[in-house]
Amino acid sequence: MKKEALALLLLALPLPLLPGCAEGEKGDAVPLTFGKAFEEGEEYADRYVHLTHAGLLSKVSSGESFLLLVADHGSTCLCYVSFQETLGERMEKENLLVYSIDPAEFGGGKDALGLEIVEGYETLAIFSKGKLVDQEVTGETGDPFTSDPAVLGAWLEERVRPSSMLYVDKDQLDALYEGNVPFTLGFLRSDCPDCRHMEEAVLQPFNEKERNRSYVIDVNQEGIRLGEDGEVDQALWESFKEDVGLSEREEGTPASYGEGYVPSFLRIDPNLGVEGDRRSMVVDGFTYMNDVLMEEGGKFLLEDSFYDEGRASSLEWLQGFSGTKVLKGREIPKEEVLSAGETLLWDREYSGAFHDPLANAFLEFYIPEIAG
Repeated sequence: MKKEALALLLLALPLPLLPGCAEGEKGDAVPLTFGKAFEEGEEYADRYVHLTHAGLLSKVSSGESFLLLVADHGSTCLCYVSFQETLGERMEKENLLVYSIDPAEFGGGKDALGLEIVEGYETLAIFSKGKLVDQEVTGETGDPFTSDPAVLGAWLEERVRPSSMLYVDKDQLDALYEGNVPFTLGFLRSDCPDCRHMEEAVLQPFNEKERNRSYVIDVNQEGIRLGEDGEVDQALWESFKEDVGLSEREEGTPASYGEGYVPSFLRIDPNLGVEGDRRSMVVDGFTYMNDVLMEEGGKFLLEDSFYDEGRASSLEWLQGFSGTKVLKGREIPKEEVLSAGETLLWDREYSGAFHDPLANAFLEFYIPEIAG
């Protein structure tokens, strides 16, 4: 990565709180759950996270808050190019994460969710907790909304508050490790049910407040969990988890857990440890859910959990936590147990009562709210 891009990634300051009305009214400054670290030189279409209709419905049903662009990225219209440049400038300035969907995805009578879809033009829409609260359809090339960054910027400032929890790609992650600024990093996976539950139950409300900068990465990308063919490469994934310190070694590291799981968050200081040894840079961490449940004598017990006696006494962020710190060995009532084949699972409806406060404690410790 160019040094200029690294500087933008590491030194961009969090944005001030933006004015808004009562929650749920049109015109609110909607706090977006995630942002995206801008990458210099990206093609227009590559700036966005592309959704299918099913993917959009999933985000809506999960109650997410996000920006959506309805656009045909194959368009050669000058108004499309003009708007891409205008919106791109704002995305770079504020590290905005914008999802994109092709208007063709709404063919065949599929639910448009209230979106205005006009052939030949783009629609920029805002969803708050899964509900469409505002949208604007672009005009011709000379339309100020399409061509004037100040006009588009003012429209966005009235309606959204950018998140300081930014998605990064593998190259940007490498740059963070090669820098000298400590950072907090979340490992998520787009097709992981526990990750979706954590986003809804923990990260969405957490990021409603203005926070210090942090990062998340979707591990479903080439070089981390996927090979060059786009398929899961298990050997590559195991190597990555070993490299960054998600999986445990024989000697054990407090922030590591078992074979390494998502969702997990790590606190990393590139100034520590051995140069090039990423796991030696890990300061702290936690894993959400992923407890191991067993049946013994008609009772259901947590055979293993990130939260055991050793971590309860060694992790700095847990020292001031007043809730339940140890889950390993806990007996789970039968009505809280689900079965998936031969695997026993602790129903998230109940396990969240323990894991959500623990996750919030770590996040509050390392990603504090910025004082107003």
